[in-house]
Amino acid sequence: MSVSFNRMVVLALLSDGPAGGYDLVKRFDAGISHFWHMTHAQIYSELPKLSEEGFATSKQTGKRMEYTISDLGKTQLSQWLKDEPLVPAKIHHPLLLKLFFGSNLPKEDLLPLVIEAQTLAKDRLIIYKFILEKISMDMPRALTLDFGIMRLEAELDWLEKVSHWLDSPLYSEQA
Repeated sequence: MSVSFNRMVVLALLSDGPAGGYDLVKRFDAGISHFWHMTHAQIYSELPKLSEEGFATSKQTGKRMEYTISDLGKTQLSQWLKDEPLVPAKIHHPLLLKLFFGSNLPKEDLLPLVIEAQTLAKDRLIIYKFILEKISMDMPRALTLDFGIMRLEAELDWLEKVSHWLDSPLYSEQA
C-alpha cells in the first residue's frame, strides 16, 4: 500500500510524541524543513486523515486537538520506512533556474545572484554546524544533518567555480 510521503512525514513527527498541529509544525520547522518541503497547511490537513485511517488517535484538549500515533500507525510507519521505494530527488533550485536561462542577461547581472547564493549557503552552513555541535540527537538524524553540511560545502565549492567562470575572459555570453 503506497502512502504519500507527506502523510508519512506527519506520522513520523507524531512518533516523537503526542502533539497538536502547531506542535508538529514546530517540530517540522526545527528539523525536517531543512531537507523536505511541506507547507504548514499540508501538515494540518494530514492529521484528520491519519486519525480517520486509524494511524493516529485524537482527543480534544481544551481548544486544541491532540494526536497520538496508534499501534497501527507505528506498524505503518515501520513498514513504509522499510519498504517504500526511493525515488530520485527532484531539485527545485532558483539559482539553477536563473543560470539555465542566464544567456538572457549580461554576465554582470548574473554575478550578484551567485554572490547572494554564496551568502545564503554560508549562513545555512553556520546554522547546520551549530546544530550538529550543540544539539543532542540520534545517529540517523545527525547523519541527515551531516548530509546537509556536505551538500552546502559542495555547493559553495561549485559557486566559487561559477563566480570565477563569470569573471573569466573565457566567458562568452553566446555560450
